[in-house]
Amino acid sequence: MNKLTIFGGSPIRKKDWPRWPQAEIMTERYLTEVLHSGRWGIGGKYNGTRLFNLRFADEFAKFHNALYCVTVANASVGLGIALEALGVTFGDEVIVPGLTWISCASAVTRIGAVPILLDIESDTLCISARAIRKAITERTKAIVVVHSYCTVADLDVLVNLSR
Repeated sequence: MNKLTIFGGSPIRKKDWPRWPQAEIMTERYLTEVLHSGRWGIGGKYNGTRLFNLRFADEFAKFHNALYCVTVANASVGLGIALEALGVTFGDEVIVPGLTWISCASAVTRIGAVPILLDIESDTLCISARAIRKAITERTKAIVVVHSYCTVADLDVLVNLSR
């Protein structure tokens, strides 16, 4: 058995790894322009140019043949916006898997709704349809489904259940 490289053995890869991040010259120009623009968000003083995030949103929507695109700071903010777009509001219940990233529940609380944390399936680690069936009330407005650890939740069952 050969020794590991860390213990003096020969490395498997003989050439250097690719440089990262890889960026085109225009990317660097855009970053420099944003850096010196004084406008990193809607709070900055208007300087005669449209914000980069709005320009990006327009191009991204065009690329996907969509009418609109909204840029957000992170997925937590995006999840809150998606819930609001579904009509979830103060006091509504949103079913969330008990094993997931905290932003799934915090996005719910950020809009004034109540996260209902539920059990997961032992084989997929995704939210349990049985638990959802028992937890649905007249206040339930949405179900957050997370595909955990390279597994896929049972969407056929969950979509039918959500109806």
